Amino acid sequence: MKQLIITADDFGFSEGVTDGILKSMLEGAVSCTSVMVACGDLERIKEKALLIEGRIGLHLQITNGTPFCRPETVKSLVTDQGIFPYNWRQLKEVDQTELYQEWQEQIEQLLRLDIVPTYLDTHHNVHRFPAVFEVYIELAKKYDLPVRPLSKNMLQRYNHLKLQSTDICYESWCGMNVTPQSFIAHVLGAFRQIGNKGIVEFMCHPAFADEQLAKQSLYVKEREAELAVLCDPLIKEYLNKHNIQLLDRVPFNTKEYAEKSRF
Repeated sequence: MKQLIITADDFGFSEGVTDGILKSMLEGAVSCTSVMVACGDLERIKEKALLIEGRIGLHLQITNGTPFCRPETVKSLVTDQGIFPYNWRQLKEVDQTELYQEWQEQIEQLLRLDIVPTYLDTHHNVHRFPAVFEVYIELAKKYDLPVRPLSKNMLQRYNHLKLQSTDICYESWCGMNVTPQSFIAHVLGAFRQIGNKGIVEFMCHPAFADEQLAKQSLYVKEREAELAVLCDPLIKEYLNKHNIQLLDRVPFNTKEYAEKSRF
């Protein structure tokens, strides 16, 4: 069986991002979203999350945003201004103790909003870096949450540790020719990589462009193009045609999750 989870990253990044993601989930094909709690408006996140209850993961941050820990206690994670750097290229050598402390606090902040995450991933996929990865898996084990695979080696490590994940995460649609046709071509390509069976996570970034987003990201207008495609009825038609089951959230490989199909 071919199963697909379409994950919209960056819920909470800006009002336009949050509203675009909601539209893509409530009116389009997007399965779930990863929320950024270190970007400000926690009350709005809590309010909007009620519309998509049970379909929210946590987008752990060390880029963009402000730490919950005091900056002087997480010096390896922040700039001289006490905030997270703009992108991963500006990261310092990460102190794992500081990272664990900050990421645990981000998880606890989400729980204090009465939002229980269904999985963990990271902003800018920073868990691809070895020092960061070790902290990521420790927290995933502690909170018993599924994780995002970025390579075959990473997936093998998850399997060894008995951490739940999809079989592959496809992260290359961003910045490409964004159309319904290119979407299904990329999805089918991802399934071919895993023998045309299993679970694919497809990463996307739908949004309404706004000033707040433009101040923090170079990927702005492209998000509106993604939003339009992900709300296009052709997407679900293509998935039906190719016998791909769309799931609402990251599965735990149990019968219960397999039965929670979108159609």
